[in-house]
Amino acid sequence: MTDDPGSYAPRLADDPRLAPVDVGGERETLVSFLDWHRKTLQLKCAGVATPRLSERAVPPSNLSLHGIVRHMADVERW
Repeated sequence: MTDDPGSYAPRLADDPRLAPVDVGGERETLVSFLDWHRKTLQLKCAGVATPRLSERAVPPSNLSLHGIVRHMADVERW
């Protein structure tokens, strides 16, 4: 793991995500952060069997990986 001083959690050495841009135009910064969050969610869902994506993480919460994917799609459409 490598430490990133701008992050609260250590970064894995084999992390495939590109860091979002620090300086740039409004659109470039937005797209960079969206790409980073998309890749993060993709990493979280990788290897999880399809039926398990809809399972609730911790009852009584309604949170599931499928719900997070749907939420992110709604946010991007908005």
